[in-house]
Amino acid sequence: MPSHFFGNREGKSHDASRRRDRHDRSRCNVTSMESSDDVQARVTDLELRFMKLERFTNELSDAVAQQQKTIDALAAQVRRLTEWSADSEESPRAERPPHY
Repeated sequence: MPSHFFGNREGKSHDASRRRDRHDRSRCNVTSMESSDDVQARVTDLELRFMKLERFTNELSDAVAQQQKTIDALAAQVRRLTEWSADSEESPRAERPPHY
Protein backbone atom coordinates (compact mmCIF):
# COMPACT_ATOMS: atom_id res chain seq x y z
CA MET A 1 0.00 0.00 0.00
CA PRO A 2 1.17 3.53 -0.64
CA SER A 3 2.55 5.42 2.32
CA HIS A 4 -0.07 8.19 2.06
CA PHE A 5 -2.77 5.75 3.30
CA PHE A 6 -1.05 5.42 6.66
CA GLY A 7 0.23 8.96 6.82
CA ASN A 8 3.80 9.80 6.11
CA ARG A 9 5.12 11.07 9.43
CA GLU A 10 8.34 12.28 7.87
CA GLY A 11 6.44 14.32 5.31
CA LYS A 12 4.18 15.82 7.95
CA SER A 13 7.01 16.93 10.20
CA HIS A 14 8.84 18.34 7.21
CA ASP A 15 5.73 20.30 6.16
CA ALA A 16 5.26 21.57 9.71
CA SER A 17 8.88 22.62 9.82
CA ARG A 18 8.50 24.57 6.57
CA ARG A 19 5.36 26.29 7.87
CA ARG A 20 7.14 27.18 11.11
CA ASP A 21 10.11 28.62 9.18
CA ARG A 22 7.79 30.67 6.99
CA HIS A 23 5.95 31.95 10.09
CA ASP A 24 9.22 32.90 11.81
CA ARG A 25 10.41 34.74 8.71
CA SER A 26 7.14 36.65 8.35
CA ARG A 27 7.37 37.72 12.00
CA CYS A 28 10.89 39.02 11.43
CA ASN A 29 9.72 41.06 8.44
CA VAL A 30 6.97 42.71 10.49
CA THR A 31 9.40 43.50 13.30
CA SER A 32 12.00 44.96 10.94
CA MET A 33 9.32 47.16 9.36
CA GLU A 34 8.55 48.90 12.67
CA SER A 35 10.01 52.32 13.11
CA SER A 36 12.30 53.16 15.99
CA ASP A 37 9.53 55.41 17.37
CA ASP A 38 7.16 52.42 17.52
CA VAL A 39 9.76 50.32 19.28
CA GLN A 40 10.52 53.12 21.73
CA ALA A 41 6.79 53.54 22.45
CA ARG A 42 6.45 49.81 23.12
CA VAL A 43 9.49 49.83 25.42
CA THR A 44 8.12 52.84 27.29
CA ASP A 45 4.75 51.12 27.67
CA LEU A 46 6.41 47.98 29.00
CA GLU A 47 8.50 50.00 31.46
CA LEU A 48 5.38 51.75 32.75
CA ARG A 49 3.57 48.44 33.14
CA PHE A 50 6.55 47.00 34.98
CA MET A 51 6.70 49.98 37.36
CA LYS A 52 2.97 49.67 38.12
CA LEU A 53 3.33 45.94 38.77
CA GLU A 54 6.34 46.55 41.00
CA ARG A 55 4.44 49.16 43.03
CA PHE A 56 1.43 46.85 43.30
CA THR A 57 3.68 43.98 44.44
CA ASN A 58 5.22 46.19 47.14
CA GLU A 59 1.76 47.26 48.34
CA LEU A 60 0.65 43.63 48.53
CA SER A 61 3.82 42.71 50.39
CA ASP A 62 3.18 45.48 52.94
CA ALA A 63 -0.42 44.32 53.39
CA VAL A 64 0.68 40.72 53.94
CA ALA A 65 3.31 41.84 56.48
CA GLN A 66 0.66 43.83 58.40
CA GLN A 67 -1.72 40.88 58.33
CA GLN A 68 1.03 38.61 59.67
CA LYS A 69 1.63 41.02 62.58
CA THR A 70 -2.10 40.94 63.36
CA ILE A 71 -2.17 37.14 63.17
CA ASP A 72 0.85 36.88 65.49
CA ALA A 73 -0.76 39.25 68.03
CA LEU A 74 -4.05 37.33 67.94
CA ALA A 75 -2.27 33.98 68.30
CA ALA A 76 -0.38 35.32 71.34
CA GLN A 77 -3.65 36.56 72.85
CA VAL A 78 -5.32 33.18 72.30
CA ARG A 79 -2.31 31.46 73.89
CA ARG A 80 -2.49 33.76 76.95
CA LEU A 81 -6.24 33.25 77.32
CA THR A 82 -5.84 29.49 77.01
CA GLU A 83 -3.14 29.47 79.70
CA TRP A 84 -5.22 31.75 81.92
CA SER A 85 -8.31 29.54 81.61
CA ALA A 86 -6.28 26.38 82.34
CA ASP A 87 -4.55 27.91 85.42
CA SER A 88 -7.44 29.88 86.85
CA GLU A 89 -9.65 28.32 89.47
CA GLU A 90 -12.42 30.59 88.38
CA SER A 91 -12.16 29.65 84.76
CA PRO A 92 -15.25 30.16 82.65
CA ARG A 93 -15.57 26.39 82.23
CA ALA A 94 -15.75 25.79 86.00
CA GLU A 95 -18.57 28.26 86.58
CA ARG A 96 -22.11 27.23 85.83
CA PRO A 97 -24.60 29.86 84.78
CA PRO A 98 -27.36 30.49 87.31
CA HIS A 99 -30.06 28.90 85.12
CA TYR A 100 -28.59 25.36 85.56
